[in-house]
Amino acid sequence: VTFTVTRLSSMISVMGVLAFSAVLGLTCIFAPQIFVYLLTPDAALREYAIPCVRLYMAGVTIFGAQIACQQTFVALGNAKCSLFLACLRKLILLIPLVYLLPLFIPDTVFAIFLAEPIADVLAVLCTVTLFMHVFRKTMRAIAD
Repeated sequence: VTFTVTRLSSMISVMGVLAFSAVLGLTCIFAPQIFVYLLTPDAALREYAIPCVRLYMAGVTIFGAQIACQQTFVALGNAKCSLFLACLRKLILLIPLVYLLPLFIPDTVFAIFLAEPIADVLAVLCTVTLFMHVFRKTMRAIAD
Protein backbone atom coordinates (compact mmCIF):
# COMPACT_ATOMS: atom_id res chain seq x y z
CA VAL A 1 0.00 0.00 0.00
CA THR A 2 2.79 2.43 0.90
CA PHE A 3 4.56 1.75 -2.41
CA THR A 4 1.33 2.51 -4.32
CA VAL A 5 0.77 5.77 -2.41
CA THR A 6 4.40 6.78 -2.99
CA ARG A 7 4.08 5.93 -6.67
CA LEU A 8 0.85 7.95 -6.98
CA SER A 9 2.44 10.91 -5.19
CA SER A 10 5.47 10.73 -7.49
CA MET A 11 3.26 10.58 -10.57
CA ILE A 12 1.32 13.66 -9.42
CA SER A 13 4.60 15.54 -8.89
CA VAL A 14 5.86 14.47 -12.30
CA MET A 15 2.63 15.58 -13.95
CA GLY A 16 2.88 18.95 -12.19
CA VAL A 17 6.44 19.53 -13.44
CA LEU A 18 5.48 18.47 -16.96
CA ALA A 19 2.41 20.70 -16.97
CA PHE A 20 4.32 23.73 -15.66
CA SER A 21 7.11 23.44 -18.22
CA ALA A 22 4.63 22.88 -21.03
CA VAL A 23 2.53 25.91 -20.05
CA LEU A 24 5.60 28.14 -19.64
CA GLY A 25 7.13 26.96 -22.92
CA LEU A 26 3.90 27.30 -24.89
CA THR A 27 3.24 30.75 -23.43
CA CYS A 28 6.69 31.88 -24.53
CA ILE A 29 6.20 30.37 -27.98
CA PHE A 30 2.73 31.78 -28.65
CA ALA A 31 2.90 35.02 -26.65
CA PRO A 32 6.56 35.97 -26.13
CA GLN A 33 5.72 39.65 -26.24
CA ILE A 34 4.30 39.31 -22.70
CA PHE A 35 7.82 38.77 -21.39
CA VAL A 36 9.75 40.83 -23.92
CA TYR A 37 7.66 43.97 -23.34
CA LEU A 38 8.31 43.68 -19.60
CA LEU A 39 12.06 43.64 -20.13
CA THR A 40 12.74 46.37 -22.70
CA PRO A 41 11.12 49.54 -24.05
CA ASP A 42 13.36 49.46 -27.16
CA ALA A 43 11.18 48.63 -30.20
CA ALA A 44 14.09 47.34 -32.31
CA LEU A 45 15.25 45.05 -29.52
CA ARG A 46 11.70 43.80 -29.02
CA GLU A 47 11.39 42.99 -32.70
CA TYR A 48 14.62 40.97 -32.60
CA ALA A 49 13.92 39.38 -29.20
CA ILE A 50 10.44 37.96 -29.88
CA PRO A 51 11.53 35.27 -32.37
CA CYS A 52 14.62 34.55 -30.25
CA VAL A 53 12.47 33.96 -27.16
CA ARG A 54 10.26 31.60 -29.17
CA LEU A 55 13.28 29.67 -30.33
CA TYR A 56 15.10 29.64 -26.99
CA MET A 57 12.03 28.45 -25.09
CA ALA A 58 11.06 25.75 -27.60
CA GLY A 59 12.91 23.10 -25.62
CA VAL A 60 11.23 24.11 -22.35
CA THR A 61 7.93 22.58 -23.45
CA ILE A 62 9.44 19.12 -23.05
CA PHE A 63 12.08 20.00 -20.46
CA GLY A 64 9.76 18.97 -17.64
CA ALA A 65 10.48 15.38 -18.62
CA GLN A 66 14.20 15.99 -17.97
CA ILE A 67 13.52 17.41 -14.51
CA ALA A 68 11.03 14.69 -13.60
CA CYS A 69 13.33 11.87 -14.70
CA GLN A 70 16.36 13.37 -12.96
CA GLN A 71 14.42 13.73 -9.70
CA THR A 72 13.18 10.17 -10.01
CA PHE A 73 16.75 8.93 -10.46
CA VAL A 74 17.68 10.72 -7.23
CA ALA A 75 14.64 9.24 -5.44
CA LEU A 76 15.62 5.75 -6.62
CA GLY A 77 19.10 6.22 -5.18
CA ASN A 78 20.80 6.83 -8.51
CA ALA A 79 22.08 10.37 -8.01
CA LYS A 80 25.14 9.71 -10.17
CA CYS A 81 22.92 9.12 -13.17
CA SER A 82 20.98 12.32 -12.42
CA LEU A 83 24.21 14.31 -12.14
CA PHE A 84 25.47 12.89 -15.43
CA LEU A 85 22.23 13.90 -17.18
CA ALA A 86 22.46 17.43 -15.79
CA CYS A 87 26.04 17.66 -17.04
CA LEU A 88 25.02 16.17 -20.37
CA ARG A 89 22.63 19.01 -21.06
CA LYS A 90 24.80 21.98 -20.16
CA LEU A 91 28.41 20.82 -20.36
CA ILE A 92 28.49 18.06 -22.95
CA LEU A 93 25.83 19.37 -25.35
CA LEU A 94 25.24 23.09 -24.84
CA ILE A 95 28.78 24.45 -24.56
CA PRO A 96 30.06 22.73 -27.73
CA LEU A 97 26.92 23.76 -29.63
CA VAL A 98 27.43 27.39 -28.59
CA TYR A 99 30.87 27.29 -30.20
CA LEU A 100 30.04 25.09 -33.21
CA LEU A 101 26.74 26.49 -34.50
CA PRO A 102 28.09 30.01 -35.20
CA LEU A 103 30.61 28.38 -37.56
CA PHE A 104 27.73 27.14 -39.72
CA ILE A 105 25.06 29.82 -39.22
CA PRO A 106 25.89 33.38 -40.33
CA ASP A 107 23.71 35.10 -37.69
CA THR A 108 25.84 34.25 -34.66
CA VAL A 109 23.32 35.49 -32.09
CA PHE A 110 20.63 33.30 -33.68
CA ALA A 111 23.06 30.36 -33.70
CA ILE A 112 23.73 30.75 -29.98
CA PHE A 113 20.00 30.98 -29.23
CA LEU A 114 19.49 27.85 -31.34
CA ALA A 115 22.02 25.90 -29.25
CA GLU A 116 19.77 25.88 -26.16
CA PRO A 117 16.69 24.16 -27.65
CA ILE A 118 18.89 21.68 -29.53
CA ALA A 119 20.70 20.78 -26.30
CA ASP A 120 17.40 20.59 -24.42
CA VAL A 121 15.75 18.28 -26.95
CA LEU A 122 18.79 15.99 -27.22
CA ALA A 123 19.14 15.86 -23.43
CA VAL A 124 15.46 15.07 -22.93
CA LEU A 125 15.60 12.29 -25.53
CA CYS A 126 18.67 10.77 -23.84
CA THR A 127 17.19 11.18 -20.36
CA VAL A 128 13.82 9.65 -21.17
CA THR A 129 15.44 6.75 -23.01
CA LEU A 130 17.79 6.04 -20.11
CA PHE A 131 14.96 6.50 -17.62
CA MET A 132 12.75 3.95 -19.38
CA HIS A 133 15.57 1.42 -19.32
CA VAL A 134 16.64 2.00 -15.70
CA PHE A 135 13.10 2.35 -14.34
CA ARG A 136 11.99 -0.97 -15.86
CA LYS A 137 15.09 -2.66 -14.46
CA THR A 138 14.48 -1.12 -11.00
CA MET A 139 10.80 -2.11 -10.99
CA ARG A 140 11.72 -5.70 -11.91
CA ALA A 141 14.26 -5.78 -9.07
CA ILE A 142 11.65 -4.47 -6.60
CA ALA A 143 9.10 -7.06 -7.77
CA ASP A 144 11.59 -9.92 -7.32
